[in-house]
Amino acid sequence: MQTVAKITSADYPDLLAAVADGVSQRELARRYSCAPSLVARHVTKATHARELDDLAIESALDQNGQPSTGSMRELLEARIHDPQTSARDLASLINALARAREEEERTSRLFFSNFRCGTLILEPGPARADGDRRYRLMLRTQGGGIEHVSSSGYDLTAADALYLVVCALGSTLGLTLEDILGTTAAPAR
Repeated sequence: MQTVAKITSADYPDLLAAVADGVSQRELARRYSCAPSLVARHVTKATHARELDDLAIESALDQNGQPSTGSMRELLEARIHDPQTSARDLASLINALARAREEEERTSRLFFSNFRCGTLILEPGPARADGDRRYRLMLRTQGGGIEHVSSSGYDLTAADALYLVVCALGSTLGLTLEDILGTTAAPAR
């Protein structure tokens, strides 16, 4: 026999308001037709949910009170480096960042396993404030892994990325080092 929950997450705002007004757990237990211990458990859950909502709202605002943009990883990193972040929040944010990185790595491994060994992968990074976009270049290796041709960060300009791709494919295209560099070889003596 399936039972219907006496207190749901939709009741949390009213539950917290009643607790703030000084209503006893016994009175709340009568109101929701449940045991006082269940009321205490849901008050704890509601308080925790409110704190998480407040944290999410704070992390979505930058230091000027404007909404932040970027990936979840970038928002977490910004919040971690914020000097106003409390020690308790810092621990939670670091754990969340570690989980986000693990998930990102797992997802990228699954994604890159579709490419053949030796495939070059040019990935654009997030748009920067100055409107300039940076890239990173990776190479699919044996065993389903990837190797960063550049650094793991997005540090390549479009010209740098093109240069690395041309260097990698130069011999296939019949280009010599002089052709790639745009120089002429000195005559042999």
